[in-house]
Amino acid sequence: MPPKATGKSRSRRVSAKEMLVIFSELRNGSLQKADLSRLDLTGLDLAGINLCSANMTRVVLADADLRLARFDGAVLKSADFTSARLERASFKYAQINKASFRHAKMQHACFRMAQMTGVDLIQAVLFEADLECAILDQAVLDMADLQKAHMPGIQARMAKLQGANLRGANLSQAKLREADLAGANLAKANLYDADLSSSNLSGANLCGARMEEARLDDAKLEGAQWDKTTEWPLGFGPPR
Repeated sequence: MPPKATGKSRSRRVSAKEMLVIFSELRNGSLQKADLSRLDLTGLDLAGINLCSANMTRVVLADADLRLARFDGAVLKSADFTSARLERASFKYAQINKASFRHAKMQHACFRMAQMTGVDLIQAVLFEADLECAILDQAVLDMADLQKAHMPGIQARMAKLQGANLRGANLSQAKLREADLAGANLAKANLYDADLSSSNLSGANLCGARMEEARLDDAKLEGAQWDKTTEWPLGFGPPR
C-alpha cells in the first residue's frame, strides 16, 4: 500500500521523485534522517527499519508492524501509532510530544530520555519497557500495562495513570507530582525517593511497594491497599 499524504488542512504533496526515494529506502531498510512528516503509512510492514533522526511530525503509522524499528532522535510530534506493533522498538532521545500510542504493543521497547509530554498511552502494553528519565508530563496512561517497566527518574507531573498496572515497576526518583494514580496497581513497585506530592493514590494497590524517602505531602490515599511488606517513608503514618 503506497504512503499518502493525510488531512486536507495539514497534508502536503508528495512528488513522484520523492515517492521513489521513499520506496527505495524502504527496501534498503533505512529512512534515517528522512522527511516523512504528515504521510499516511497505515498498516505497513516496517519491522526493523532505521528511522533514526527522521522528521515524522504528524505521520500516521496506525496498525503498522514496527517491531525492532529504530526511532532514536526522531521528531514524532503528534504522530499516530494507534494499535501499532512496536515490540523492542527504540525511541531514545526522540521528540514524541502529543503522539498517540493508544492500544499499541510495546513490550521491551526503549524510550530513554524521550520527550513524551501529553502522549496518549491509554491501554498501551509496555511490559518491561525502558522509560528511564523520559518526560511524560500530562501524559495519559490510563489502564496501560507497565508491569516491571524500568522508569527511574521519569518526569510525569500531572500524568493520568488511572487503573494502570505498574506491578514491579522501577519508579525510583520519579517525579509524579499531581499525578492521578487512582486504582493503579503499584504492588511491589520501587518508589524509592519518588515525588508523589499532591498525587491521587485513592484505591491504589501499594502492597509490597517500596516508598522509603518518597514525598507524599498532600497525597490522597483513601481506600489504598497496603500490607506489612509496604515500606513507608520514615515517620509517615500510613492510612487506616
